[in-house]
Amino acid sequence: MIEIDDNSRSAYLSKEISIQSAVYSFTELAVYRDLIERNLRNGIPLVLTDVDERRNVVVMGLDETANVSTADVISKAAQLGIPPEAIVIEQMPIPRTAIDMSPGLTPATPPMRLPLITDYVRPLAGGLQIDKDGRCTLGIPVWYGDPGNQTRGFLTASHCTGFVGTNNGSQWGQPWLSNSIGTEFEDPPLTNCETGYCDLTDAALIDLNSAHDNASMTLPGHVYLTDFSSSTGPGGYAVTGETVPLWTQSPLMGLDVNKVGIRTGWTTGEITGTCATIYVVVRHPDDIQRLTRLPCYIQADTPVNIGDSGSALFSIVYDPDPDGGGFLGILSACVGCDPDVTSQTGVGYYVS
Repeated sequence: MIEIDDNSRSAYLSKEISIQSAVYSFTELAVYRDLIERNLRNGIPLVLTDVDERRNVVVMGLDETANVSTADVISKAAQLGIPPEAIVIEQMPIPRTAIDMSPGLTPATPPMRLPLITDYVRPLAGGLQIDKDGRCTLGIPVWYGDPGNQTRGFLTASHCTGFVGTNNGSQWGQPWLSNSIGTEFEDPPLTNCETGYCDLTDAALIDLNSAHDNASMTLPGHVYLTDFSSSTGPGGYAVTGETVPLWTQSPLMGLDVNKVGIRTGWTTGEITGTCATIYVVVRHPDDIQRLTRLPCYIQADTPVNIGDSGSALFSIVYDPDPDGGGFLGILSACVGCDPDVTSQTGVGYYVS
């Protein structure tokens, strides 16, 4: 038995499509955002840019700890031919990756008859705790390879593997490294490093085929739903056995979405940005931490916290209960997360 909050089933069943007039086209705003990225990034403490379709503006997120004149930023943008009315400036904390390196997790305790997503759970599906040398979340099991010769694996965040943009053969376990489940298979390389800020696709593929019998003990395309969902803070952690099968889906502004992660459980919200670019510090293949760009990521207000890295963002179709859904992306970073506060949650950014 699962309990679903008002931001999931009822929202899905009642939501209507709204059409709004716009002064600027998406292409125009994308050009403005590109001008800002290429010309202002080194001169201002920019931590985020986003083409916001709903407000019909380019959002510029500035480091809230820096002393910056917004009028000066708008003036510099105007010199690039960007109308002041096409820009919104927001002060915000610096985003951070959401891998958990703390000794342990302290989720709410559900009835003891049910396992937790932080326990040993089989079959493998999205939402479970996985371990290398820091705890992350299994995003979604997948088939990969050539048609007719496919094997099973799963997706998680690249920064969970220790080094982004390189396959270093990291070993994985569930829930702990001692329970081996797979080996890192593919980690897309960093690109555009000549700009001074390498672009990162923060997703990695872990191979399950050679890890004992774990390849057969998986549910490709499935994510576990826990005992309850929440839109305001941590949701449920208890594995009811119910999963939802997912197919690929494109993100749309305002789409009702879900995520199941080991720190905040099953949480719900909506997509608030479909192409946000943010800057985070991650460990590169040479073992040096560097500021790195995450280009055109999904932003969602589903509650997340440290440890949820790698979890899947997905929609659910209700008929009237969960009957499948759309896979949208893998959690990479969050704003407002605090690893020392169990109940605190932040806003998540997902690679699509």
